[in-house]
Amino acid sequence: MEQNAILIAKIFGPVVLCLGFWMLLQTKSVIYTWENFKQTPSCLFLFGFINLLLGCCVINLYNIWILDKTIFVTILGWVLAFRGVITILCPKFVHKNSIIEASSARLGGLFPLVWGIILCWVGFR
Repeated sequence: MEQNAILIAKIFGPVVLCLGFWMLLQTKSVIYTWENFKQTPSCLFLFGFINLLLGCCVINLYNIWILDKTIFVTILGWVLAFRGVITILCPKFVHKNSIIEASSARLGGLFPLVWGIILCWVGFR
């Protein structure tokens, strides 16, 4: 089972790491992209659907709650699934509560950056 966690970490680690760097280095682009993205209901639905799909895939491949390095993979799956459900079922809530400003976008970029580093460490150590 740990092999599944390592494979998931190898796939998601670099992607999440790049997302974190993008949020830190291209803050204006992040704000512009998200503000335009959330104005289109079909894009917001697709965002939620993809998150839910990826979350369910991760949960089905690895859903073991053991306090070791692979817990980050389990949490990733549940966060993706939860974010997908909230985005699909409550798009007005997401639209209203996802106001991004430059300082929060930069600070928000630290989370995926650190998470990506951890996933890369789990996958490629």
